[in-house]
Amino acid sequence: MVRIPRQAEKEMTEYRAVRTAAGCLDRSARAWLEVGGSDRITFLHNLCSNDIKRLVPHQGCYALLLNVQGKIEADLTIWHLGESHLLETDREQLAHVGRWLEKYLITERVTLADRSDAFAAMALQGPQAGALLTRLCAGDPHLEPWQHATISVDGHPAQAMRVSCTGEDGYQLLLEPSQRRPAWERLVTLGAVPVSHPTLEVLRIEAGIPRYGLDMDAETLMPETGLTDAVSYTKGCYLGQEIVERIRSRGQVQRRLVGLRLAGDAMPVRGAVCRVADRDVGAVTSAAGSPLLQQPVALAYLHRSVELGHTVTVELPNNNTTSGEVVALPFYRPKTAN
Repeated sequence: MVRIPRQAEKEMTEYRAVRTAAGCLDRSARAWLEVGGSDRITFLHNLCSNDIKRLVPHQGCYALLLNVQGKIEADLTIWHLGESHLLETDREQLAHVGRWLEKYLITERVTLADRSDAFAAMALQGPQAGALLTRLCAGDPHLEPWQHATISVDGHPAQAMRVSCTGEDGYQLLLEPSQRRPAWERLVTLGAVPVSHPTLEVLRIEAGIPRYGLDMDAETLMPETGLTDAVSYTKGCYLGQEIVERIRSRGQVQRRLVGLRLAGDAMPVRGAVCRVADRDVGAVTSAAGSPLLQQPVALAYLHRSVELGHTVTVELPNNNTTSGEVVALPFYRPKTAN
């Protein structure tokens, strides 16, 4: 397995596990908001960028909450539970998501309940994640991507969701809080390698997955991100849809999220300015050392005039600079589709 200078051996072991076998990740930073009531589907459909009405029980999707300017207020994963919908987001976004939904509740029969303390969340990621999950619950739940099902872990019910946070095939597990440690220990016994947050960031950046608060925020237009899986162009009206459709019909935005393959081994910080011939053309949002490419890589928003294959100058700490080749995202794709 390739590595770059200064990559800690522990993080390399974690990285190799996810890219070649299976790693388990603590997901306690995720939060859960349950949306109930007879009007919940229409209500969520009118506020989210994706098509909520098409979801059937045991299915989910990724979506964005946009404001009237088409800018991103939050990102969500939405799971159809049957009698309710479960909204998943980062804990840092939860309060804002709740306020945003309440802002648009007028006469709709909709209830909102914070369920974050009801679940312990962990992820199982890697080419062997499915096999380990089958051994954990003594049976294959036969999930397609974005499907979820109730499974049994040592006699206790849990939710298994087939979703990736690393670019690899993977699953997320929601368990009773008291079952978190036993389930974690079982996964490790079965061969899963515990993966730390710094390693998750490397995997995420290689997979070109933008993170809210770093790579997108309330100043980011949805089309700038390239998150085509988060939007439906056929669902009809929703908050922010007019701006999104106008940009799509014109075929361009002023900037877009791209990848940078950086020379040397120095790492730019978030906000590092990118230049072409002394002209500012954008800024870095996330960066990491890529074991796959054996060089630093970054996510950056660059002006639309900067094309793939071009080279930009990137600021480094201490008034230094490096060069970066502009490439399409993601940096990494699994050998087989999820």
